[in-house]
Amino acid sequence: MSKGKPEVLLVCSDGGYYNLLRIPSILSKAGCNVSLLTIRNNILIGSRFVHCLLPQVPDIPSLILSLKAHLDKNQNYYAWVILGDEGVLFELIKYRGAEWVEGWFPVDMKSELVDIISTKEGFARACSVRGIPFPVSYICDGVHSAYAIAEKAGYPVMLKTIRGSSGSGVRCAQNAQELITAYNSIKSPPKFILQNFIHGLVGVTEILMDHGTPLAWVSSYIYQTIDGRFGPSCVRQFMVHASMEKINLQLGEMTKFHGLCGFDWIHNQQDDSITVLEFHARPPPGFHLGVVCNVNFSDAIRDMLLGIRTVRKPIDPSTTGKHKRAYMFPQHVSRCIKERDFKDLIHWIPRIKSNCYYDILLNDLSLLKRIIFHSFFSKLTKLCQ
Repeated sequence: MSKGKPEVLLVCSDGGYYNLLRIPSILSKAGCNVSLLTIRNNILIGSRFVHCLLPQVPDIPSLILSLKAHLDKNQNYYAWVILGDEGVLFELIKYRGAEWVEGWFPVDMKSELVDIISTKEGFARACSVRGIPFPVSYICDGVHSAYAIAEKAGYPVMLKTIRGSSGSGVRCAQNAQELITAYNSIKSPPKFILQNFIHGLVGVTEILMDHGTPLAWVSSYIYQTIDGRFGPSCVRQFMVHASMEKINLQLGEMTKFHGLCGFDWIHNQQDDSITVLEFHARPPPGFHLGVVCNVNFSDAIRDMLLGIRTVRKPIDPSTTGKHKRAYMFPQHVSRCIKERDFKDLIHWIPRIKSNCYYDILLNDLSLLKRIIFHSFFSKLTKLCQ
């Protein structure tokens, strides 16, 4: 390890690995040494930007025990501990109140902030109290209560599990029959959220926060998804909105979050309003796209770790002549293979779509190789069976 460089520990399972593919590179460009603590066979193991690979474990509970032992032996060693996915976050919350998780967890573990960042119920209530624009929401204890509310409030409605990730617990119902089907498809939870449906364009904002202060952010519409309507994004359309900074400040003040996070929102173009939908207490996948909007997250991280609070605001790429849309790798290629939409792979032919941004991990060839062999080939094999 290089002397004097900030030490950063990335802790993650193999869930949602798409979100983290660029994080080691971003951290390395920020001047950090990156240590990785993860479970076996995680694709990130192949990244050349991981400076120290810690012993791997078989599952998330074992990962947390390994994390505890490692931090006990290396107290005050890391400048930053990043929790990479919801699985790790939720498992760590079980240790709420334990002394060893204090100080480095992204929010105060002794406060209500844990529920705000980790549950849709807690987040919805906090937004309501703070006056943050949020859909009208109801906590339901079964399909019958949801039916009664939906009949009174009107369709369409959204059903959301209290916890979830990558759209796995989100459904839309246009009528009573679809409501029942949606409820059953999210495994009939004892408690869930029912929300008024809002028409508009859905998007996501990636943010770097320093204990609640937004230091850098980038926003984009979700132009195309993988694994269904509410699944992860695979194509982004960059945007800048006048109210986004205010919302970032409100969310920062509400959560006091420290680190890489983000939130989903919907843009009602009829009245030009932004409504917050969901908070992500882990890194969304688009931080590397910030450069298109003149936001360099590596520079922002370097400043943050030096104690410099320089705010980096995005610039609309349409005013700078830069790319307006980004095709995400490997998400978009995976979608094309999985959905047999091979004609859409034309976007990856050089110079065919010059107004789009692409990043194929050419700066991390060992990781690229693992993605090709472990992700694409497996999908193609399944298609041929």
